[in-house]
Amino acid sequence: MTTALREAGINDLEELDGPARRRILSELAKHGPVMVRVSAVSKLEDISRQTGQQVGPPDEMTVEGKAERLRVVLTGAGPEVGMLAIGRSLEDWKVQAAAKAAAGKREVGLLEVEGD
Repeated sequence: MTTALREAGINDLEELDGPARRRILSELAKHGPVMVRVSAVSKLEDISRQTGQQVGPPDEMTVEGKAERLRVVLTGAGPEVGMLAIGRSLEDWKVQAAAKAAAGKREVGLLEVEGD
């Protein structure tokens, strides 16, 4: 518990409901000491991410990071939905590959090139 929160009469930030917590953190981010402001902004960003909101552009992700995030989503959706989504993606990729082939393009690594 930070001194700024104690001074504001807040004993436990977790006891507050979401909107009240965000209001207080917002005030601390605007008017608190520098380290409190930094911490409050960080916590507001965490809350935004946890509630499905995003503050600014998403952090850059590696291929491994994207694959892990997708794995979590598919696993959470369950085997029936996950397998259906994978099957549909495979079909989409086949259609995209056929369209590229018909246009005389091929992939070289991550690049598309014309002809041979």
